[in-house]
Amino acid sequence: MPPQSRPRLEPPMSERLPLRTIDWFVPASLRSDVALLWQTRIFVVSHLAGPCLGALICSATARMAGRVASSKNAPETPEAVATKCSLVS
Repeated sequence: MPPQSRPRLEPPMSERLPLRTIDWFVPASLRSDVALLWQTRIFVVSHLAGPCLGALICSATARMAGRVASSKNAPETPEAVATKCSLVS
């Protein structure tokens, strides 16, 4: 009886399209090694998504700082603390 071969399962389109899009930024010379390819993919994703995530984190931090400063039990501002400690003339 011949050995049964498993059909090759292709990943769904939802997984293939992002990888093909990311691979567009990867030079062909870096695609020869699988580990190097994945390292390069992570590098590309971090550099594409990094600025957007950074802006989001900065705006969320600024909004939270505004809420804290407007509350009754808000801590002193850094300027007030520095003035008390004679760090600012």
